Amino acid sequence: MDAGTQVSVHTDTFPTPTIVSGGHTEFVPPAHIKQAGDQPTLLASAAHPTDAYPSGPVGAFRLGPGDVISVQVYSRPELDTTAFVSDRGRVILPLIGEVRVSGLAPAEASEHIARAYEEGEFLVNPQVNVVVSEYRSQQISVLGEVKNPGRFPVETRLTVLDALALAGGLNELAGNQVHVLRPTGTGASSRISVDMTAVMGGGRSGPMFELRAGDTVVAPKSETFYIYGEVRQPSAYRLEPGMTVIQALSVSGGLTERGSDKRVQIKRKRTDGTLDSLQAELNTPIRPDDVIYVKERLF
Repeated sequence: MDAGTQVSVHTDTFPTPTIVSGGHTEFVPPAHIKQAGDQPTLLASAAHPTDAYPSGPVGAFRLGPGDVISVQVYSRPELDTTAFVSDRGRVILPLIGEVRVSGLAPAEASEHIARAYEEGEFLVNPQVNVVVSEYRSQQISVLGEVKNPGRFPVETRLTVLDALALAGGLNELAGNQVHVLRPTGTGASSRISVDMTAVMGGGRSGPMFELRAGDTVVAPKSETFYIYGEVRQPSAYRLEPGMTVIQALSVSGGLTERGSDKRVQIKRKRTDGTLDSLQAELNTPIRPDDVIYVKERLF
């Protein structure tokens, strides 16, 4: 997170998804590794490979249950396969059977599978490449006032702006704040409020922290007002700070030929829920949920 960035964090109770990831053990290299040149060589022994592997760099995408990977072994096309990561975090591969890959970055999975072939004495000096075909284990959700809400894979590092872009961007009714709900691991979520005005302003003023798998980005609806009567585009509109009646007339397309800017009425909700009617001037400030009615000219 950039220095000077201010975000508000609240701990609320939200239902959160369970994120399953692989465990961590240290890889113990085999006692004897046969070297026979640069090409992988098929060997006769069939010892079962170890499940252990090292941890990878922080922030890298890690494989998990539900992901689909393509495994290619250089110069051994008969061993190429597409594998599904099971709920136990394993894939089934030719000759070596089950291999645990959950919790590994794709490049680490390549090394781990290569070691498994070598440790099992099936290949000497194998070159393995793992490519993720479908990302399912690590996802974020983007909800609220966006054009295409849904779940999206965390294929690389993502910021709030990246997540909103994946969802098609904010729609016209979105507010100036976006909330990130982040599982804490205790059944609750922390809520991080992001000021989109600061983010869109550029520079170092906006919070550009990275999202994590399991995060939910929520774009709440903005405060709105309603305008109807003799305007060209009667509808609900986003209420901007300091907005007045003349600005409301502008965003609604202006007056019709019969409309009068001197006959504008506002219906405003009181604290007790009843409505108050008042005659408005062009410079009258608008409040949230105001209903503006533009009347016809008298002559």
